Amino acid sequence: MIGAMVVSTRDTRLASGVGFALLSASSFGLSGSLARGLLDAGWSSAAAVAARILLLAGAAGVVRLDASTADVAFAEFRVPWWLPVLALGIVTAALAYVAGIAASRRLGSRLASFVALFEVLAALVFAWLLLGERPRPIQLLGGVLIVAGVVAVRLGEPRPAPVPPESAAGRVTVTAP
Repeated sequence: MIGAMVVSTRDTRLASGVGFALLSASSFGLSGSLARGLLDAGWSSAAAVAARILLLAGAAGVVRLDASTADVAFAEFRVPWWLPVLALGIVTAALAYVAGIAASRRLGSRLASFVALFEVLAALVFAWLLLGERPRPIQLLGGVLIVAGVVAVRLGEPRPAPVPPESAAGRVTVTAP
């Protein structure tokens, strides 16, 4: 966790980010009807918090809350609005969700939780390669801490007990001294 925090820090904004996160969590805990309704409808607590923040931002005029059904223009062609929405839903939600579940089952919950921190490293690398944002030394240190944490967790996992050799009939062979 410390590695993820170090990678994601920009200047001294970490304290304000943590403050806003605590404000968001406390407002979620203190509110009743909207949160209860969203949770009863099957929403996760994170999605309920995000929905409420988005609604507040829309009410304040910070974020536009309108939508359009006009065609989407790309460089050389146009497609109906629902095609990019469908593609984004399949690629960013469904495919990522299924891949995450499959990886968690293969890695085990302990290692999978640390490997998930590589998402932060991937964002750092993609920002560097695609946007030209060079990582700062503190972000590189955070990346090193994440990798070290994953290695430490992997080395700390118990090794499975060796399986005795089996004969062709599927029985364990025992030799007497």
